[in-house]
Amino acid sequence: MLSEPKLTEALKYILTSPLEGTLFRIIAAKYITTALSAIGSTKYGGRYNPKSSFEALYLSFLDRTALAEINGYSTTAPELKKMRQAPRTILSVDYKLASVLDLTVESNQQILKTDLEELSLEWRMEHLSYGRNTATQVLGEAVYALGSIQALKVPSVKDPGYANMVLFPDRITLDPSSFIEVYDPFGLVKARFP
Repeated sequence: MLSEPKLTEALKYILTSPLEGTLFRIIAAKYITTALSAIGSTKYGGRYNPKSSFEALYLSFLDRTALAEINGYSTTAPELKKMRQAPRTILSVDYKLASVLDLTVESNQQILKTDLEELSLEWRMEHLSYGRNTATQVLGEAVYALGSIQALKVPSVKDPGYANMVLFPDRITLDPSSFIEVYDPFGLVKARFP
């Protein structure tokens, strides 16, 4: 990965694109009233945002990828998969975004001097145990600080070959044509940005 300030400079010229469709999120059923909250990401951090920084909302392009991400199916021992779990809800989230940086595209990875291996490195030990920001968190901070990019399309670590989306909720509210909204024809879950 490029180091600062080269990373910030490269991001000014990297191409983004509009994107719209449906994403998926799995949450504990007890959080249904705050279905699109990203407060957990600020409290604990995530692959693309350091703990106690900015909000990042993590979603997946497929429901199976969302399930793999939340369960860690690619790394969890088979006997742990049989454990009882609290109720969860899968959400379909419609979205329309004006500015998405696609990190699944090799040409964008080359511009930032990164690759799939670096984007997939384990982040929890480095960040939570040692208190150091990972390369992906430094990238997320630089993208967020730029202010013009609403989301990152990123490779899924838990479902290789598929992708996730990392949304910056407060960046979505800055563009009147952009939104994210939980799809619910029954009106039970009312969650939308802006």
